[in-house]
Amino acid sequence: MSRLTFCSMLGISYYLTKNEFCSILGALSTQLCDGSSLVFDYPVICGSKETDINEQLAKGADEEMKSKYSYDEIETALSAAGFLIYEHLDASELTKNFFTSYNAVNPQHKLHAPEGVCCCLAVKKGL
Repeated sequence: MSRLTFCSMLGISYYLTKNEFCSILGALSTQLCDGSSLVFDYPVICGSKETDINEQLAKGADEEMKSKYSYDEIETALSAAGFLIYEHLDASELTKNFFTSYNAVNPQHKLHAPEGVCCCLAVKKGL
């Protein structure tokens, strides 16, 4: 492919094994040209109460959250597939970057990003 492309895999990594997730990254890499980007979220190994609740909800829907990741695991998987991390945000950074203005105007109804989840923007690197 010769056109820059933006791909979103939000909400997907939770339900894949680590091998399946890495396989998808590899397959995407073969289809995307250098400079194309990929955004995804993932549950972190040191989860939270919110992560535990989400796991129970998934089980109740006959789904299973199959994997959790450390930053190093994500960086290694992306690098192996030819991607570099461009931006990586944890829950506090997501809340600060995206909800601060809303929360200032609506202090009685504050929003926050879920704890135990990170978002990553990766870019396919040139060889």
